[in-house]
Amino acid sequence: MNYNPNNHDDKHGGPYDRGRSDAFYKRDAVPHHYPQGSYIGKRVTDLKPHEEKAYHDGYDEQIEQDDDEARAESKRFADKYA
Repeated sequence: MNYNPNNHDDKHGGPYDRGRSDAFYKRDAVPHHYPQGSYIGKRVTDLKPHEEKAYHDGYDEQIEQDDDEARAESKRFADKYA
């Protein structure tokens, strides 16, 4: 289950899911989604305002989660070798 504090629809291929995926794989934030599922059918880039918000929220939340995990790993490393 994804971290999703804004309760966006996290359907596979949806704007929120694509935002999280782009951030996870360190891709630039280029809002889009696949209505039929990731990489199925046509890639949609003309998003409605709520879809664009979902994309950016997913992107930003993934970056934040990655940062939290990196800080935790640094602390584990520092504690191990302190």
